Amino acid sequence: MDENLITKKDLLTLTGISYGSLYRWKRQKLIPDQWFIHRSTFTGQETFFPREEILERIKRIQDLKDGMSL
Repeated sequence: MDENLITKKDLLTLTGISYGSLYRWKRQKLIPDQWFIHRSTFTGQETFFPREEILERIKRIQDLKDGMSL
């Protein structure tokens, strides 16, 4: 796997966010559609994200969420 990518499963585990939150933020345009990278793997289709960008964005969303409503 590309070192610059993180799987959706690892992203959710690492950040503690839910699947629902991730896709709600996508619908709200807080996370760009192009960051959802779909690739075939030996287990089927998986979603990957650019590691540094998505982790930084989620941290920023979580920090802002503490101070205001999204």
